[in-house]
Amino acid sequence: MKNNLETIHSSELKLAQEFLSICDDMNLKCFMIGGTQLGAVRHKGFIPWDDDMDFGMMREDYERFLEETLLNADFTFDVAHYSNGKTLDYPLKIQDKKIMVIDSSTSVEIERPIWIDVFPIDGMPNNLILRKLHQFNLMFLRLMVKYSKFSDNVAVNADINRSLTEKTLIFIGKVIKPDKYLNRDKWINRLDKSLKKFSPHKSEYSVNFMGAYKFKEMFPSFVYEDVIPYKFDKYELLGIENYDIYLSQMYGDYMSIPDMKHRNKHKTELKK
Repeated sequence: MKNNLETIHSSELKLAQEFLSICDDMNLKCFMIGGTQLGAVRHKGFIPWDDDMDFGMMREDYERFLEETLLNADFTFDVAHYSNGKTLDYPLKIQDKKIMVIDSSTSVEIERPIWIDVFPIDGMPNNLILRKLHQFNLMFLRLMVKYSKFSDNVAVNADINRSLTEKTLIFIGKVIKPDKYLNRDKWINRLDKSLKKFSPHKSEYSVNFMGAYKFKEMFPSFVYEDVIPYKFDKYELLGIENYDIYLSQMYGDYMSIPDMKHRNKHKTELKK
């Protein structure tokens, strides 16, 4: 498994460098978030047992990248987005089709190219009551989107610490198989429209709502706006300057190495 992860890490870093170089050429700001930011702070690189990379872009930059690249076939990497049918996920994926992996985290085993995830950072209403209503609406829409592609997109087999609510919703999904009844395009387009209602540059709070931690990833907007270079393996990658605010809210005592049973295992292996 170690050699398997080392190969995945090396390939993802190369893929990230190619993608970030394009972002630089387009004058777009892309920065580490989630476990990639944690890895940069705690390990100066990948979390040793992690198998993916996560980046964030403010919504305006994210949309500009999509607008200018979805129809561009000149890149060494593949741009996958739900709108071009190359992924069922909402977040943008940057893929390398030369390297295939087997993802067994979902109920249906999937063969897919190696990838990195890029998430949009969206604004939230400044009014507290409107913000709570917006949160409720987004949670409902996200649930409908997840249910509409339950069998091949929800990581029911991943070793992830889940809340009782999440476990209950997954159990219900396994029983009723909701993707047979729900129109995926309808729900993901409604979610997309709602997420883009508020610019992060005009909002007191911004969120990576489509990340694993949902509203635990909502912060004062300056947290996402202020970025600095970090050492990551043999490279320098932009990351969140106020990392203590960010990582403390996301992970608690983030500098402590978790027990084996609390480590997220995504069940991704190289195709043999």
